[in-house]
Amino acid sequence: MTTTTEVQTKRRLGLFQKGHYSDENLSSALDRAQCSGSPHVELTVWSAPGYEKPAFGTAIQGLRSEDARPFVVGDWLRPSWTNHWVKAMLRIPEHWAKCDDPVICKG
Repeated sequence: MTTTTEVQTKRRLGLFQKGHYSDENLSSALDRAQCSGSPHVELTVWSAPGYEKPAFGTAIQGLRSEDARPFVVGDWLRPSWTNHWVKAMLRIPEHWAKCDDPVICKG
């Protein structure tokens, strides 16, 4: 059985292979190295109260408040008509900083 994540990944890969950058062969760089989860990828989410559409500054304050919570792969942001702001903290491993090849972090 194909999962939603697999379908989304294949769709995104299709954008690399058939999209604007198809001549650049970006898909050849996708699996040279990967990292996922803590400490490399940390996600935090803040959900705006009710149906509010907060300004950017308000959302940043929300992400820094006690109302923000950890967000992990598989969590849902619902209902779809509400507003959720996600902060992604990416930490590139030190040995990658010395590498000339492009790398991709999954979270």
